[in-house]
Amino acid sequence: MGTDHSGTADNLQMLADVYRKQGKYTQAESLYLRVLSLYEGQVGADHPRMATSLNSLGFLYQTQKRYAEAEPLYRRALAIREQQLGLAHPDTGVSLNNLVTCYQEQGKDAEAEMLLVRTLARRSLQGES
Repeated sequence: MGTDHSGTADNLQMLADVYRKQGKYTQAESLYLRVLSLYEGQVGADHPRMATSLNSLGFLYQTQKRYAEAEPLYRRALAIREQQLGLAHPDTGVSLNNLVTCYQEQGKDAEAEMLLVRTLARRSLQGES
């Protein structure tokens, strides 16, 4: 299919997930970064596929307790999904949960609470449940 085909990026994403689950973190990170680059060129920086890859890389970093690297990826993924999919979309909830969990693992309960309260308030204002 070639490196410009979206299926190639999808397959690389799945292979990176396999490597992460096997504990092959260096290989997984390399592939996740490659997938992000491919998606950015194919679908743009604000596409939901980018959010999926950002979440995956963030989860890899969180697994390794590399929270300072995971947090901005989770925040970016959440922003993309809120903008592109809306607050009530299940994928947006996944991104929110990932960021909240990352905060909680670091003992940043105030940040987690603030994020959840802000999200609930925005949902109320928009009439979403």
